[in-house]
Amino acid sequence: MLFYHGRGSRDYHRQPMPLRRRLHWECAAILSGRAAPTLAEAAPLPSTPALWVFPPGHLHGWASPQAGTCRVCILHLTGIPRLIADAADSAGHLHLPLDPARRRIIDRLDRRLAELLTARPAASEIAAELARGELGILLCPLLAPSASNAGEDAAHLLKRALAWLDSHLHEGAGIDQAARAVAVSPAHLRRLAHAVAGRSPRDLLTQLRLERACDLLRQTDDSLAAIAWACGYADAVALSKAFLRHHGQRPGRWRTAARQALLSHR
Repeated sequence: MLFYHGRGSRDYHRQPMPLRRRLHWECAAILSGRAAPTLAEAAPLPSTPALWVFPPGHLHGWASPQAGTCRVCILHLTGIPRLIADAADSAGHLHLPLDPARRRIIDRLDRRLAELLTARPAASEIAAELARGELGILLCPLLAPSASNAGEDAAHLLKRALAWLDSHLHEGAGIDQAARAVAVSPAHLRRLAHAVAGRSPRDLLTQLRLERACDLLRQTDDSLAAIAWACGYADAVALSKAFLRHHGQRPGRWRTAARQALLSHR
């Protein structure tokens, strides 16, 4: 779910943001001007236009080394593509410099989100899926070396394919589309999956879908039909069958148990 969409000008030189922890994932793009995150007991970070990704609970603020405003697009999300999340958790945060082409992509995403939420204020889940997809593709270069596919490590290539799938679950994306996205054949992608993970691509895709379903069941009150769509299933019946097969219980019962477990740990 998209909990916050901030856009426009900020003057972090005159009004710096103090150090604090966010409840959700923060994806913050500095599109023009100079600003950067501030961290506790850390050296200053680069203040050139960039996209920053911080996990929930990360302690940081925002400041600018010079007078003047900067233009931003800031998103707070309950979840981001899993491979991107794993990379951010491992490194502490992610930093992607923004060249003009990348800035145009975020500008377009910023406008589309503003238009969608203005016309449909309740469409925060749809907005989140749109943001996850665009940001997942944009951040993929941080997952793997910039070598060509011919010399790229098999594990990194599989990660890229899974990251693409995770960003396009709501479109019903499949293995053939993921293979095209990373410029290999479906047969080669199947070989990679078996060699690296010991599983078929279809099994890995099902895992991504059900992990997304668990996140949405735990964190939102969305209907099963809406969750099925977000995970790439045709309808709630298809989701329920897959969930029962892999978890041994139906989504509704799993959601109740998961929320009771959360309450008991508070």
